[in-house]
Amino acid sequence: MSLRPAEPSTSWSVRVSPDAFHVAYPLPCDLVSNTAEGLIMAIYIVLNQFTDQGVRALKDTTKRADTIREMARKLGVTTKAFYWTLGDYDVVDIFDAPDDASIAALVASIGAAGNVRTQTLRAFSEEEMNGIIAKLG
Repeated sequence: MSLRPAEPSTSWSVRVSPDAFHVAYPLPCDLVSNTAEGLIMAIYIVLNQFTDQGVRALKDTTKRADTIREMARKLGVTTKAFYWTLGDYDVVDIFDAPDDASIAALVASIGAAGNVRTQTLRAFSEEEMNGIIAKLG
């Protein structure tokens, strides 16, 4: 498998082998990440709402983010960002993960601590969505 820039510094194309698939459309680097191993990892967005316990322990929220970064690393998940927000959700996390099972294990661990309720979203780039639409026929 090889990775090569499709256009300088903006996107990537993946070629596995002549008999395998070829991603013909460019993939934006901010939504699909290339790891040192050459894997393309999907982006997951986790929406968090503080529980009563989480509100009581609000002053430790950034320390908990450090703990989550380490938990993610052990599962092969890369933490892209944490954002504390106003509105319906208190924290938005953005992760790169190699598969659904890895992100599910991480989010289950986050929820088990009891400080937040989570909702996990798989993010698709415009190009990925165009590929999905093309398969509709």
